[in-house]
Amino acid sequence: MEINVRKGDLGGEECDVLIVGEFQSETKLELSGDTEVLNEELEGQLKSAAEEQGFLGTQGVMVFLRTQGMITSTSVLF
Repeated sequence: MEINVRKGDLGGEECDVLIVGEFQSETKLELSGDTEVLNEELEGQLKSAAEEQGFLGTQGVMVFLRTQGMITSTSVLF
C-alpha cells in the first residue's frame, strides 16, 4: 500500500481512494474551499451523500462515495 499526502487539485489525483478531511460543524455541513471544488467536480454528490447520512465532520464518522469516473480517483472517503 502506498500513501501520499498532498495539497492541491483533489479531483486530479489519480488513486484508488481519495481521503478528504473536513472540520466538525455543530449544525450543518459546510465545505471548505478545496472540498467544495471537489464537490462541484462530483456534481454535488459528495455533499448530498454526506447530508443524507447526517455527516457533520465528527470524529470517527465517514462517508464513502464511488466517483463513477467523474474524477480520476475511483472513490472518495470523506
